[in-house]
Amino acid sequence: MLKGTYNISKQVSISMLANINNNQYRTSGGSSVLQSVYAWPITDDITNYANPDGSIRFRYFADEKAKSPISPLWSRYMDKNKNTSTRNMLMGNIVYKPIKGLEISGRVSYDSNYYTFDGYTVPRFDDSIIIPEPDITSPYLTQSQLDKIDKNLLGSYSYTSSNRSLLTATGTISYHLELPKEFNMDFMVGGEYKDTRSESSAIAGRDFIIPGVYSMSNVSEVINVQDVSLTHRHKRNAGVFGEIRADYKGLASLSVTGRWDWSSTILKEHNPYFYPSVTAGIIWSEIFKISNEKFTYGKLRGNWAKVGKDAQPYLYDRKYTQYPTLPDGGYGTETELDDFILCFGHTGDNCGPQSADAIRKIYAELRENHPGSRIIPSTLDDVAKRLRNSENLPVVDKEIGDTWIHGAGTDPKKVGRYRELMRKIKGGVNSDPDISDSLLLVPEHTWG
Repeated sequence: MLKGTYNISKQVSISMLANINNNQYRTSGGSSVLQSVYAWPITDDITNYANPDGSIRFRYFADEKAKSPISPLWSRYMDKNKNTSTRNMLMGNIVYKPIKGLEISGRVSYDSNYYTFDGYTVPRFDDSIIIPEPDITSPYLTQSQLDKIDKNLLGSYSYTSSNRSLLTATGTISYHLELPKEFNMDFMVGGEYKDTRSESSAIAGRDFIIPGVYSMSNVSEVINVQDVSLTHRHKRNAGVFGEIRADYKGLASLSVTGRWDWSSTILKEHNPYFYPSVTAGIIWSEIFKISNEKFTYGKLRGNWAKVGKDAQPYLYDRKYTQYPTLPDGGYGTETELDDFILCFGHTGDNCGPQSADAIRKIYAELRENHPGSRIIPSTLDDVAKRLRNSENLPVVDKEIGDTWIHGAGTDPKKVGRYRELMRKIKGGVNSDPDISDSLLLVPEHTWG
């Protein structure tokens, strides 16, 4: 860490700070490993975690072979991972005192964090040999056992990278006013700006293909949603604040503060938000000269305040979210309309209605996403009737993409071309004998 202060003149001084902290360490499973150590029987040598040929030693084989116990030291010495964390801090401050009692200061700071994780677990079972029948004396699996086993037990690899930065700029003006008869007053106003950015990415896979090669390119299973992620976040805050503080001999004090904040994470109609505070205190034992051998000190202090807080980034955004209730597990959006939200739970094309279990799953997911809401089944006709007199519907002046459920009106250009081709076909213009089969897709997808 480097830190220094320089007085340019009697009125102006600057200070700077720079700090770089780099840390590398290994994780080993945390409390679960310690619990395994404490639970390990004293009659078994916990350090004997490998067989003479280097393979994993099981204390015994359970009926459910995946639950066969191994020494926690196998994970400690055979699994590998590396955590790297770097934090950089830079700060500069300037103070200007033009006259007695007046101080103008400004500060800019930049704080950045970088983190990576790179690690793998070696396989607990060898899937290169498949035995025909279950055998509790063998470390190998049947095909049925292999199909049901957690693929992480066949080895796994994961990599994570993230970075976060915070830029802060603050300026304040304070003035100390000395009043007669030992009264003092202090005034302070200021402003602050914060810019927070973060990025994170992760990839993971399991079940190594070539034994002994621990690489992401050697895994056979990567599940998109669970194993691959990429996140970007950006948040900006600005605020102005002020304080008036009065004091009498250090025995009685009163402070009044107020702050207005703007945040990029909340809706415009809620910006800015204001939160004040009032604090007062009195040392009444000194004010009223109450002191004796049994009682020496008495103070009364009170505080009232409002607390202002914004939201997480993008909480109010309408964004694509993966919905397990959709037939393909795909992505969609929920549509906010007046005083209700329209949610879809369709089946796949030509699949018919959902089963009772599928409907219960949809309701459970909606209750989790919207706690306290009343969830009712509906049709688009019901929605249209409810919105008939709404004044908040958007006016669409462009052609919107054709979907199977919105009808012919969603794609007038395609429908117009289709009708023109049909007129020409009826008039005898048909150079392609299969054109009618292809054209059937238009009315099916637009009107079906």
